[in-house]
Amino acid sequence: MSGRLMKYEWRNLYKVECIILIVIAAFTLLGAVMLNMPVVRELFVGNVDAPETMITFFVMSFMGTVVMYIIALVGASFGSVIYQSIHFYKSMYSDEGYLTHTLPVSGHELLVSKIIVNAAWTMIISVSIMTSVFILIVSFVHALTYDMTYGEIMSEIADIFSPYFDTFTFTELHYIIYFVFLLFGGPMVTASTLFGAITLGQLAKKLKVLFGIIAYFAISFAGSIISSVLQLVGMVINIGVSEFGGYSYELEQFFSRDMSIIISIIISVALYFASHSIITKRLNL
Repeated sequence: MSGRLMKYEWRNLYKVECIILIVIAAFTLLGAVMLNMPVVRELFVGNVDAPETMITFFVMSFMGTVVMYIIALVGASFGSVIYQSIHFYKSMYSDEGYLTHTLPVSGHELLVSKIIVNAAWTMIISVSIMTSVFILIVSFVHALTYDMTYGEIMSEIADIFSPYFDTFTFTELHYIIYFVFLLFGGPMVTASTLFGAITLGQLAKKLKVLFGIIAYFAISFAGSIISSVLQLVGMVINIGVSEFGGYSYELEQFFSRDMSIIISIIISVALYFASHSIITKRLNL
C-alpha cells in the first residue's frame, strides 16, 4: 500500500513541480544564450565599438537578466517548499484530509510516503538549481575566454578539483559525506521538520495554520541556538586542546557543522513521531 500512496502523492505533486523545473530550465537557457551573444562577450573584454547609450542598454539588460535569474532560482526553491507545505496541509488536515484518514493505512505509511515523495522532489529541484548554476558558470567562463571550447573549460575545472582526489584524506571524505547528506538526507530532514510543525499546529483550537508556521520558526530558532551554543563549546574545547597538541580542524568541524546536522536529525525524528502520535491519537478533523 505504501507504494500506491507514494505513486498517488507523486501524481499530485508533479504538475506544479514540473512547472518549476521548466522555469529553471527557461532561465538557464536565457542566461546561457545571453552570455554567448557576441556583443556580451565583447563587453566582458572591453572591445565594444558602439555608442555609449547602446553599451548602457546592453549592460542594463544583462544585469536585469542576472537579477531575474537569481529571483527565479530563489523563487523555485522556496516556491517548491511552500507548495509542498500547502499540499500536505490540504491532503492531511482539510476536508480532503478527512478522506485521506479513512484509507486503510497506518499513520506511518501516510507520513513516510509523503516525506519520501516530497523529499525526492526537493532533491530534484536542488539538483536542477545546482546544474543550472554550473551551466551558467561554464557559459560565463566561455564568454570571458571565448577562444576556449566547452570541452577545454570542463577539462580545466576537472584539473582544479583533481588534486583533492589525488591526496584523498579524512577531510575530503568528510566533505563528501557532508555533501551526500545535504543532497539526500537534507530534504528528508526538511520535509519531516516542516510537516511535523504543520501537524503541531493542529493542536491549536483556532488559527491552526498560523500556529504551525510559528511552531516551525520557533523550532528552527531553537535548533540554531543549540547549534550556536555547541559551536561555542567546541571553540573553547579546541582552544584548550591547542594548548597541548595543536589546533584540531576536525574537532572544529565536528562542533560547527556535524553537531548541527545531528541536531537537525534529532529534531526531525522527534517531530516525525510527534506527528504520528497526533494523527493517530489526537487528530480531530
